[in-house]
Formats: sequence, C-alpha cells, structure tokens
Amino acid sequence: MNINQQPTLEEVRNDLIAILYGIAATLDIQVREGAGAAMLCLPEGTPINNWPRYADFDLSQFSFDSDLNEIYRYAFHGEVGTRGRIGICDDSEEGNLGRLRSIEEIAGYGQFSRNMHDFEDENVGPEPAYYHALSLMVKLASARFALDSNRTISLSDIAMLAKINERSIRNALYAEGSAMLAAYRGEEGELIVDCSEALRWLKGRHNFQETVQIGSLQTNMPSQLSREELMPFLKSRFDAFYNGGYGNTDEEAADSNFANAAMMIGWTQERLHETLTQPLDALSPDDCPLISRLLYLDTAWLTEQVLRARFPGAMQELKPTAGFQKTTASPLDEAAGTIDITLKDAGIRNGYFDIERRYADRFFPSDSFGSRNGDQPGKTFSLIHDSKGSPYETDLRVKSQALVSPRKRFSAYFTAHSAKAGDVIRIKRTGDRTYELIFMPK
Repeated sequence: MNINQQPTLEEVRNDLIAILYGIAATLDIQVREGAGAAMLCLPEGTPINNWPRYADFDLSQFSFDSDLNEIYRYAFHGEVGTRGRIGICDDSEEGNLGRLRSIEEIAGYGQFSRNMHDFEDENVGPEPAYYHALSLMVKLASARFALDSNRTISLSDIAMLAKINERSIRNALYAEGSAMLAAYRGEEGELIVDCSEALRWLKGRHNFQETVQIGSLQTNMPSQLSREELMPFLKSRFDAFYNGGYGNTDEEAADSNFANAAMMIGWTQERLHETLTQPLDALSPDDCPLISRLLYLDTAWLTEQVLRARFPGAMQELKPTAGFQKTTASPLDEAAGTIDITLKDAGIRNGYFDIERRYADRFFPSDSFGSRNGDQPGKTFSLIHDSKGSPYETDLRVKSQALVSPRKRFSAYFTAHSAKAGDVIRIKRTGDRTYELIFMPK
C-alpha cells in the first residue's frame, strides 16, 4: 500500500486484530492451549479455528478501540478531537499513538508475523494485500505528531506528510524561492528542518492537510481579556480539565497532572509548568496553537488575547485575528448520528452535493465507496426522503482524496424544495444501511 492510497478504518482495524490474533495464537501454541482465547477475552477453551471473523471480533474490550478512531482521524484527516478531552500522545504505555505504535512494531517479529498470516483467509480476515494499512496510519500519525509537537522534523517525516518520496524532498533543498526547503545538520549529522519551515513548505503541497482542532469546548467565553485576567483564566481552565495542578495540596497529583497534560502536546512537564505559572511574558504567541489544543480554545482567539496583552501598541494597528487559523465546526455529530451538508450553486444546478471524505469515512458503510467513473461501484444504501414513496438507492462516488458525493442525482429533489445556495441537507442515520434525508432551508 503506497502513501497515496488511503485505507479505510475497517482495513486498519483488521490489521490490528490480525496482530492480536498472531500474539494470541503464539501464546496458544507455545505457552498453553487456551491462553490465546483468554488474551482475546473469548469464552474459555475456544479453539483457534473457532475464533471470530475480524468483522465480528469485539475490539471494545481493548484500549485500542477508542485509540484507533482518534489516530485514524488524526493521521489521514488532520483532526484532533470532536468531543470530550481528546489529545494525541506518543507515550508507549499511556498514549493513544504510542500504544498503537508499540503494537504495530510487534508485527515485525518473526513468529508473531507468521502466525498472523495464518488468519488471512476468507473465513477470518482480509486479503493479505491490505496488511500494511495499520503501519501506514501509524507512520503518518507519527510524522504529523512530530510536526505538531517538536521543534524539528526529519526529511522522511516531511515526505510522509507531503505524500511524496524522500528523494523529492531532498531535491527541494536545492530549489529556489518559496519552493526551497531549508534544512541543516542536527547534532548527529542528520538533515533536519525546523517545524515552522516544514509547515510553510508543506502548505504549498496540494496533498497536505494541516492539523485542525474540531470543536473548542467554549461556553460563556469572554470576547476579550485584559493583561491581568489572561493568565488566571488559563490557570483556571487547566484546573477545570485536568482536575488538579494549581492550588492542589497533593503535590504528587499536581505533578502527575502536569506530566500527563504536557505529554499530550509533546512538551516537558517543566516547560508547561513554567508557561502556565510564570508571568504573561513567558507565554509566546508561537505557543498558542498547542496551548489552545490542550485547553480546548480557539487558536485565533487565544493568539489575539496574547498579542493584545503583550504588544498593545502594535495590535492597535492590526486587524483582529488576521492570519490565524480558526477552529472548524464539524458538520458531523457522531452522538446524534447526523451530518449536515451546505448546498452550493454548482451542486444545485447539477443535482449533487459533496461530502468531505474525512466525515464520510466515519458516517457511511465502508463498502459503499465506489470509483469515480462507476466501473467499480460500492454497495448501495437507502436515503429515505419526503419527495416520493420509495427511498433513493445510491453508493458513494469517490471524486478525490478529499471529497465524495452520492452517485444518485438530486435535481428533482432540489426543485421540489426550491433549493438555494446556503440551504442545508441533513442526513440522519436510522439503521445499518438506511438514512433519512432532511431538507433545512437557510
């Protein structure tokens, strides 16, 4: 599987289960009969040839279940969080990315690897061709984490994020103008790039998706904070999310809270402690994206507060929040099982609407995605609507890495509702392969 081929979440999940089965089979064969079933939380004494198909295996009993969804969105769509306190951490014991990286590395061990492949048949799992989906996801997520959290990044990680080979990255070191990527030698003589420089260069690549935080957990937020109010506000916010830290009489618990929070953004405990407890001048505008992610704030809002507090004279001459990334509101509500699509003039004229692939992957059946020209259609699902008795039956047409659209045309539906640009179509999941289409005028 090459870096330009995005696997489905199901393919990544199958790879993970294959590794777990390989470990379990090794225990069953080399330790004692039944040890593998116990590790997989299967009924006692379940023989290997009766272990469930990958699609039927209950992964929710393992921490990897929630990790998988978070890291998939982060790796392939650059999303951090949709609800709750979700972050990315590469610690091998406590981190969502670290745990998956550790389990993926096991796949390279000889005996585990051989046992894993014993399960890749029509009775249990996918064709072996899909096996590298988990590895690709972990490598891409690790490269993105390096860009988001470190000061420098390797050429190989930049190549992963740009979806090109490393030779092309090396050629960019000798390019001219904005196409040039500035690198230098690290302490061990390897070529490295400052993350700020890597991000600048990557933004010029059409295959690159910058990391965005989806949702900001903001309620009753002040429009502006004074210099005296800003640091107490951040300290209070840290307390609210991490249950300790400031004012906690238990020093061990306070240290643990700082350490865990620091890991989420790739900082040391000391650096985070200094940033949040020292005077405002210790907080740099460059720190705002990571602090925003940690405290679930809008990056543009926090950056503006810091700049206004630290450089009030200069900010009077600048437009508020100019040039800063804003938090994106997600059209997908996973808890409610709905996705909202805003109609555009071109789509209304031609009878279609587009859905971002990063949301469609999590909302529609994984087998419903078909080719652009229809020579390899996906399996259809039903869209129940209010224009006629029978539902629409359609698969999803993959138009690009970023967009899909239902193959069914909706010209008559748009006409019946006098659709205009800005109107919203809400799709609500009502069953495994059934959805309700709801028209919502602007």
